[in-house]
Amino acid sequence: FKTVEEGGKWYNQNVQGTTGTAGFVNGECGAGQGPQYVLTIERPCEVFINFTHNAMDKRDEVFSALFLCKPDEANASEPPRCTALLTTNIEKKSGNFTNATSITLAARRVEVGTYIVIPMLYRPGLAVDFGMVVWADKPFTWASVAAF
Repeated sequence: FKTVEEGGKWYNQNVQGTTGTAGFVNGECGAGQGPQYVLTIERPCEVFINFTHNAMDKRDEVFSALFLCKPDEANASEPPRCTALLTTNIEKKSGNFTNATSITLAARRVEVGTYIVIPMLYRPGLAVDFGMVVWADKPFTWASVAAF
C-alpha cells in the first residue's frame, strides 16, 4: 500500500496498545471490557485493518480476532462503544479466532457512519501488547475509547 503522501490512494493511521483480559467465558463475550477504537467514515470506502501482537512465546495460547461493529444505541452525550458482540451489530470480522501473530480484517465497502473496532483475544485472563494499522482509500478519523 502506498499512502497518499507517497503517490498512492491509501490513508493510514497506527495505534499501539494492550488487549483487554476479558475474552470469552462460558460462551459470553467481554467485548466492552477491552480496548475499543472509533472509526468514523464520511464517504463510502474500502478499509483494511491489520492487528499484530508480540506474544510469540505464547503463540499456542493467543487466539485473536478483529471486529468492526456498530456502536450501541446510547445517549448522544456518551462516547460510542460496543458492549457486546451480537450478530446484529457485527459489520465485519477478521474471521474465526486464530493463533497467528498477525491478522487482517478486510472490508471491501464500508458505508458512511461510526463504527467500533475491537481487537480481542479468545482466552480470558491473557493480555498482549499489539500494534494496529488502519488503511482506507478515503480519509477517515480514528480515536481510542477509554475502557469502562
